[in-house]
Amino acid sequence: MFKDSITGLDKILKTDIPRGGIIIVTGTPGSLKSAFVYNLLSHYLKSNKNEKGIYITLEESKKSHMKNMKSLGVTIEKRLKVSDLASFRAHIGFEDMDYLDLIMKRIMGPLNTTTGENFSESEIDTGVTKATNPSMTKKKVVKLPITCFALDSLNALYSLIDLDKHRIRNKLLEFFTFLRQNNLTSFIVLELASDTQYSDEFFLADGIIEFGVTSASQDTLKRYVQVKKMRATKHSLDPFLIEVGKNGLHVVGRLL
Repeated sequence: MFKDSITGLDKILKTDIPRGGIIIVTGTPGSLKSAFVYNLLSHYLKSNKNEKGIYITLEESKKSHMKNMKSLGVTIEKRLKVSDLASFRAHIGFEDMDYLDLIMKRIMGPLNTTTGENFSESEIDTGVTKATNPSMTKKKVVKLPITCFALDSLNALYSLIDLDKHRIRNKLLEFFTFLRQNNLTSFIVLELASDTQYSDEFFLADGIIEFGVTSASQDTLKRYVQVKKMRATKHSLDPFLIEVGKNGLHVVGRLL
């Protein structure tokens, strides 16, 4: 379950995030949004070996992202494939491409480029089948279903879409419909300044997980996480402290 994929997250989520839900992960810069999403999906897939996921980054290169995750002690799970569209854009050099369409195609099929990676056949060869001779085995290709998806970030996507606000909302609605139709549990990173008001994407989503930084004492800052909304889920509305530990992120306790 997703709520068991980060130590202490079950203090906030009493029941699990619904399958096929779209969750906006938002907050101020440096508040662990990307680390939370990758950590959550990586541990979830580690416990659910018949599934796989895709993490699409539009801002950071795959190399930089993975280096950052390792520095935080986050488990790297090979069935959570990082698709680096940041480098892909530079590699292809298209100025007028439909990036939402490109993202949907990346979810549905492999990426044939050295920079914007997706799953290869060799990476989804799992398990063996017994041959007639019990001492002989042969590989069987098992095409694991993609069940979870992450986009990092919506801010970067907006900067690539040259449309007015009304048309962007329609495109976003179309994209969210696609994610729901494919029953993908999706986490969309959206960075906000502390004084920014919620807008269309928050009302279209099924859940809102907010991150921030607060003063724990006169000279100490602490990060916190707060579930503001989660349809079909029992959860606390209180903010909780979140820290980086030896094995990635963990939720400590209520922010007092």
